[in-house]
Amino acid sequence: GLLAVTCGHALASDSPVVDDGFDVAFVMRFAAPAALAAYQTHPAHVAAVRDVLAPLAERLVVYDVLVR
Repeated sequence: GLLAVTCGHALASDSPVVDDGFDVAFVMRFAAPAALAAYQTHPAHVAAVRDVLAPLAERLVVYDVLVR
């Protein structure tokens, strides 16, 4: 399942390779890719994105990364 959730904001940067054009970032750690897949389609998650996040955000960006 979901192991941890943290959030923060962008650090301003002059580096051309750093994306600091966002207000809030959430980092979520899952036990396995299957847990992420289940989370992405869970009705509570889908409703939260639709009803809470999407109306507040100009855009939503997601990076799925496998860390070993």
